[in-house]
Amino acid sequence: MDILQLVEVLWKRKWIIAVGAVLGLLLTFRALYTMDISLSYPRSFELKPRSFTIYQTSVNLMLDEPSFGMGSLQKEEGKEGTSFGRLASLATTYSYLITSDAVATRVQKKIGSADGSLEAEPVEDSTVIKVTAEGANSEAVQKLTRTTADVFIAYIRAQQKANNIPPGDRVLVRKLGPPAEPIQIRSRKIEIAFLMFMFPLAASSALAFVLENLDKSKAYRRKSRLIIEPPKSSQKNA
Repeated sequence: MDILQLVEVLWKRKWIIAVGAVLGLLLTFRALYTMDISLSYPRSFELKPRSFTIYQTSVNLMLDEPSFGMGSLQKEEGKEGTSFGRLASLATTYSYLITSDAVATRVQKKIGSADGSLEAEPVEDSTVIKVTAEGANSEAVQKLTRTTADVFIAYIRAQQKANNIPPGDRVLVRKLGPPAEPIQIRSRKIEIAFLMFMFPLAASSALAFVLENLDKSKAYRRKSRLIIEPPKSSQKNA
């Protein structure tokens, strides 16, 4: 089917295409704006643009020995201490714990449903873990990052206490300052608007071609029934 035939089919079913375009515009408008309607007196109607900007913030956690062991080159007398390599390897394990269900459940109890995604990864060749949150609300992602860090520190301390680990042998998790100021990393507004408009338009175009094929199939069957085979000649009785 060439381009002219495609255009002919779409024009023939232009009412379907028009419905798809109108529906696409409505979905696009609904995706880009929110409507706040109050039916109680005094009645009000407020139209607000939706936010599709994605913000990101992070906080750093450091694994350390008691009495800031990372700040000394000497080990305490009569004590083997925890090596840098041990803490660095634990940073990888702790990164998984930060995003585990055990921590996420505790975070949810504090702030409710988290608006944003969270990930944690160790900083290479260090005992530092970087906890990063992304979401559409800058305040929400900052709150998610801060709460997750606090909950994780409390979780580790509770586990150490429950397992009777001596205070001098415990791994300390220190928060290196508050979460960073959220920064804008990308915006999905154009992509969302394009998808909301194109989806019903593409669906209506596909329906137009399906209906066209059905019409051709029906026309072919009607034409086949009109073809009458010539009757066979009967032999005359002698």
